[in-house]
Amino acid sequence: MNKQFSKYELLTIIIILPVIMTVITHFGYISGYTEGVFSKDTFISQYDKGIYKYRILSSSLILETDKILTNYTNLNSMDNMLTRIVKFMDDSGELSFYFSYFAVNTVFSILSALFFYLILFNLFDRKISSKLYLLLISYILILPIFHYVLVPYDYSAYFFNNLIIYLFLINEKSTKTYLTILIMFSILIATLNRETSALVISFMIAYYFYRSEKLSLIFQKILLPSLAFIATYFGLRFFLGFESGIFQNFRLIENFISPLNLFGIFTGLFFISLLYRISEAISRKAIITFLVVSLPYIAIVFFSGVTYEIRLWAPMLLNISILTIIGYSKSNVSIVDCKQTV
Repeated sequence: MNKQFSKYELLTIIIILPVIMTVITHFGYISGYTEGVFSKDTFISQYDKGIYKYRILSSSLILETDKILTNYTNLNSMDNMLTRIVKFMDDSGELSFYFSYFAVNTVFSILSALFFYLILFNLFDRKISSKLYLLLISYILILPIFHYVLVPYDYSAYFFNNLIIYLFLINEKSTKTYLTILIMFSILIATLNRETSALVISFMIAYYFYRSEKLSLIFQKILLPSLAFIATYFGLRFFLGFESGIFQNFRLIENFISPLNLFGIFTGLFFISLLYRISEAISRKAIITFLVVSLPYIAIVFFSGVTYEIRLWAPMLLNISILTIIGYSKSNVSIVDCKQTV
């Protein structure tokens, strides 16, 4: 039986479920990992220097949201459990500022879910089954689990990632100049948010390899999106300075001796291998291509990131998941009935 959701039920999935998850992760968990960034002054001291200073979009959204909440609510005068949670994570923390994280992340969580749905809607030619709804629900439920580190730019990065991939897939069906321009503009904005926008370029290259396009044609097709990323990436560093322009700290040795960081590496590899294992043969070539093209990102994670922060693997896992789904959309195999292979 192919259960179809009504528009009202679909809205509850795309809107209510992300809100539930962000409430749980922002107010149900207490992050002992993220601390000292939940007031305007402590936030600026963290995100106005180093590698973080280039992520200007997300920081600006948090600061502007805090202004609105400070001016139009009495959150900072409240004394309750939520206030104590914020003070636990930041002695000078303000409830309005913490709510700014929650508000921004919730909005982008909803938008990222919406465009993940639109990707499914596009790939399966509007034939949305209950199995595809299960994928949407899984996306909304699983992604927040990786985020015990509260940052201002992850959920917005997933939104831009899904938005660009959706526009890209639409453009591949019917090439339009305005869509190409919109993709470039979206990449520019996404790069102002976080450098992981480069993984969208990796996705495009992997998709073209999946389509068995010639190398010369692939180069032509990714040239403009790549230029949009490169121009924004280096433009930010030109205007804001090249100090910590690529990475901030050297953590390669720590990542291979710390038990927690080794756990993070294991977790990333486990999920990548799992997605590869359940993929159709038609997708595996694209997944391998994506991993190869994404090696610069992987290298930066190992050299400078804290691999225990599972969220660092999430953008890669998201795009690998979409490549896997593309394989099912082009085959005669059910979206959940994977072939058994050895």
